Amino acid sequence: MGFDTAKYRPLRGGIMIQNSVKNTAGTLGLVVRDKTDNRRRFLLTALHVIFDPDKMKDAQQIYQPPVKFNGDVIASWDDVKVLLDPDGAARSPMFTDSANTGKKKLLEDYIAIEIDARLAADVGWIRDIGQVGAVQDNVVKGDRVRVRGAGTGQSAFGTIEAVDHSYTAPNGSTIAKCILASVSDFPWTTGDDSMTTGADSGAIVVTETGLKPVGMVHGVDAKTGCTVIYPMARVLANTGTVL
Repeated sequence: MGFDTAKYRPLRGGIMIQNSVKNTAGTLGLVVRDKTDNRRRFLLTALHVIFDPDKMKDAQQIYQPPVKFNGDVIASWDDVKVLLDPDGAARSPMFTDSANTGKKKLLEDYIAIEIDARLAADVGWIRDIGQVGAVQDNVVKGDRVRVRGAGTGQSAFGTIEAVDHSYTAPNGSTIAKCILASVSDFPWTTGDDSMTTGADSGAIVVTETGLKPVGMVHGVDAKTGCTVIYPMARVLANTGTVL
């Protein structure tokens, strides 16, 4: 099917979003709730999809669908400092510069951004998959999983290949305890063993049976060709959100 550029209201997982400043597209993984205030709604996605650290003084606006497809603003912020507030409108274990060198090191590549609750009735719902179950935090090699990303445009199925993988990001940062998944049933050939494609970053991987969230798609591991997944329990804990 290819890229899904349709407009969806209410917002739900598996749909395409874009940062107007960075001009890249990715996937809204899930709509989730604040862990202490059930009235607040957040979208989960990959940080690199919607945040440009080189334009930290610019207003950041998130569109669904992308601007070129007549998208509307679904979230925005004017001061990136809110990213450092654990109870703020945008939460992420983003970048650190402990030596004050001006260089930014990626800690974890995901973010939760607050959205208008009126746009977000479908908490925990992924297009083409349905309502997710409880978090699955004990996957093992060989478990079957599925994902619905905006780039794929439909469900893809895969197999867990590793659950304690150390991933080296393009900027040289090493991120430990990631999950790897390979493709087993994909709508087309991707050219590697990944179960995801472009614009799927931020999508939520769930178990094939029970639809329990396993983690969030970061991208593709260059060494193995498999999809890199951040464990779901870690994503929720580090963003102060719940299903």
